[in-house]
Amino acid sequence: MPKMTVKGLDDFSSLLSQLGTRSEGVMKCAVYDGAAVLIEAVKEEIRAMPEEEGYLPPGAKRQVVTKREKQELLDHVGIAHMKTQDGKVSTTISFEGYTEHTTRAFPGGVPIPLIARSLEKGTSVRNRYDFLGKALNKARARVQQAMINAANERMNNITK
Repeated sequence: MPKMTVKGLDDFSSLLSQLGTRSEGVMKCAVYDGAAVLIEAVKEEIRAMPEEEGYLPPGAKRQVVTKREKQELLDHVGIAHMKTQDGKVSTTISFEGYTEHTTRAFPGGVPIPLIARSLEKGTSVRNRYDFLGKALNKARARVQQAMINAANERMNNITK
């Protein structure tokens, strides 16, 4: 799955070090706001996916998703728990849960991350559709700006 690292926040890093113990809260707030913008971009890409219904003839590949799969992806995308390691705060945009549709291979429902992965990488019966990469490329500047705005707002509240 695509990964996004925000660079160029060195000025904020030095400001955050001056805030001491409050800096982690500022960083988490900024990361969360950036992730929220990215989630919306991912949902826009999912909504824009072409739908294809019906059974496939032998040897054919599905071009994108069924209406049911699209809705399952929209319903099960979210932001994972924040992680702090070596002074860096991170989170993941991920898919979680199972479909209501069961199959012989998945009697409890098809894992939603499996559907997302099959779209990202393609399979023997599905063409590749890099919706996460598209969302990341389109939203990169908005994510960075949201993170900067959140950090500025939080730091202004602390320093008042």
